[in-house]
Amino acid sequence: MKNILIAVAMACAASGPSWAGTFSGIFDGFATNAAQNTIRPFALDLGGLLGADDQWDGRTLGFPGFDVGAIESFQDTPNSNDTILRAAFGNHSFMGIPMVQAAVGLPFRFDVVAHGMTYDGMTVLGGGLRYGILRSGTITKFIPNLGVSAFGDQASYGAFDATHYAFNVDASFDLPIIEPFIGAGLDRTSVTVNSVPGVNGDYGPVEGTRYTAGLEITPFPFTRVDVAYLSLHGIPGATAKLGFKF
Repeated sequence: MKNILIAVAMACAASGPSWAGTFSGIFDGFATNAAQNTIRPFALDLGGLLGADDQWDGRTLGFPGFDVGAIESFQDTPNSNDTILRAAFGNHSFMGIPMVQAAVGLPFRFDVVAHGMTYDGMTVLGGGLRYGILRSGTITKFIPNLGVSAFGDQASYGAFDATHYAFNVDASFDLPIIEPFIGAGLDRTSVTVNSVPGVNGDYGPVEGTRYTAGLEITPFPFTRVDVAYLSLHGIPGATAKLGFKF
């Protein structure tokens, strides 16, 4: 338990500087800029960022494995119709939603995952299941890790609540120290506006696609660093993750 707490603290500290730079204030203009035609584009960007934090390398932990870490995915700019986030983008070179995540390996090649964050008025709670279809090395070293996953999230920020679902397919190859991986995902996001006159109500669902390619680096035993390129519904981005496996 002591090691787990230390790992969580280190992961949070590592991601800390990016929280203020990529997250603070990006939703402050929601109530001012929300309109009938701006909610769905906003939901598209929000769902992409939440879903990007769900991507993985396609390899399950195995029972009784445990993985804890911090992750943040970044989007280069809001989509052209998302005037809500574009209004707040002047103070950001890119935007992201950071989360702390923990996963536990179960029998039969399943992982159960929980993640979330609460910061600057925003709260996200969610989790999901991952299933390993193939595991590299079980038949031949040329067989990749291949897995699928499904996640659900609830997000809340003052004037709005959001429901997000993600479905992912990911693959990787086990190589010493550096492991390349690729993945694709589908996000389905709905937004409920709570306290904006003339706009209150449910919007969505809106769907968007994600693609990623990156590297998982193991600089020390039980430690891994993920860096990846993202395409979020056609907009470039990136993912950074610090994790500890036990």
